Amino acid sequence: MNIVSSNRESKPLVVGITLARLVGTGAIRIIVSHGWIADHTLFDPFIGLIDGERFTYAFLDCRGYGSRRSEAGSYTMEGVAGDVRAVADQLGWGCFHVVGHSMGGMVAQRLMIDVPDRLQSVILLAPVPASGAQLDAARRAMLQRAVAEPEVRRALITANTGGIRPPDWIDAILQLSLGSTNSDALAGYLESWSITDFSAEVRDAAIPVQLIIGDLDAGVSLSRMQETILRWHPRASLHGLPGIGHYPMREDPSALYALIEGHLLRCAASAPDQNQSTP
Repeated sequence: MNIVSSNRESKPLVVGITLARLVGTGAIRIIVSHGWIADHTLFDPFIGLIDGERFTYAFLDCRGYGSRRSEAGSYTMEGVAGDVRAVADQLGWGCFHVVGHSMGGMVAQRLMIDVPDRLQSVILLAPVPASGAQLDAARRAMLQRAVAEPEVRRALITANTGGIRPPDWIDAILQLSLGSTNSDALAGYLESWSITDFSAEVRDAAIPVQLIIGDLDAGVSLSRMQETILRWHPRASLHGLPGIGHYPMREDPSALYALIEGHLLRCAASAPDQNQSTP
């Protein structure tokens, strides 16, 4: 495995497959699991805001994405959760926070089951619930076509952001998606996050949960969150982002960063001894 370290520049720490990009050197440690549409570079505007003296972020690339685009294997939520654990082990992080976006939110919920003793908190950003996406026939068909048809993928990005973003903004996300994914991975992960259900195992965990959703997100509604994540985790904090869709790290990175930073600092203040952790 290779983990890439970056403040302004990236350099390899261990020879092998690149799983994550490191940003910052701070004591508060976070692993980010990206969503279905693109690799970790979807977060680039957010990355530029990170306070590297307080935080160390590890941005994962899932198998089949970004630096691992040519890597074959099992494209499942369980497989990504295993890669998150591998990153933490390689870095020597006994405890850490997890940010999971979209399908990465489902990965974060899997980690709440697999390694609850290692999670300091979970931040679920426009997440797929642990019960799976439960897609209707029309949305499933659109997602399946988006794997191979760029124009359908463009329409999906447009719908997921409320139809208010300009064409060049949509095109930038589309090109990032086309350049950082492969079709086998997209199809495999779609099958995994749409039908997998481990919700019976994830109820009312003691781990702090922050849930962040945008009010223009066509795929992640407040009612759906109330039926699932907020019912399973009644102590979770909910934060809505007005005028934002499924990609807040691109739509309003400053607002997203402020929410996540505030959450992390509150967690650090309540359990300061956990910020310096070993395996």
